[in-house]
Amino acid sequence: MKNILLLSNDSSFMDSFKNYIKDNSFFKFVFSNNLNNINNYDLIIIDYFMSEYDGYDYLKKINNKVKVIIILPYYMDSVIEMISSYNISYILIKPIIFSNFLDKIDIICNNKTNYKEAIDKEILNFFSFLGLSFKYRGVHLLYKIIFLVINDNVPINTNLYNILAKECGDTKESIERNIRYAIQVSCSRMSPSIIDEFFGNIYNQYTGLIGNMEFINVIVKNIIIMINKKD
Repeated sequence: MKNILLLSNDSSFMDSFKNYIKDNSFFKFVFSNNLNNINNYDLIIIDYFMSEYDGYDYLKKINNKVKVIIILPYYMDSVIEMISSYNISYILIKPIIFSNFLDKIDIICNNKTNYKEAIDKEILNFFSFLGLSFKYRGVHLLYKIIFLVINDNVPINTNLYNILAKECGDTKESIERNIRYAIQVSCSRMSPSIIDEFFGNIYNQYTGLIGNMEFINVIVKNIIIMINKKD
């Protein structure tokens, strides 16, 4: 059994995760907000911003052989650059879907590489190609929806907003609005050649907009094609 330390003072996050893993028998979790015995674990998960310390204070005290997951409130280039010299196995951006979170813990603790890793990699690669920036919350939500569709075979329809709203503790209206804004900003920055190649049939030249579900459908199809080519 792997020993895992989760460092956070976000009581809501900690309580929700404790409830989610209450029947888990594969990992032993310790929940804390202090530095005691920090190197006696197989994996340490650090909620980077806390009241007394930030993640950098913890990282300086962790043995480089210990695997680490960092949790950030949003994508932060300055923080990622600052911690890049440490043994960071993965960086997670809030809001966190616990099912994916536990899968990621399993992969890191047991050195697994699987289909979910391939999905994660291809989503990030395609987002980068399209110029989708993770500084927008809607892009993080897009990532979560696309992962759900591909990995769990969830149908592409507006019920995805309800699923994500439940996972993230948000409203479906907020989920839809954030995704729509992220797509709008992204389309305004894409080159005409990329828009024509991938979104030509669904791109409204008068409004400069693409519908959320249509956009998701195009990305899902292209990522599945890329994954299958590598099988």
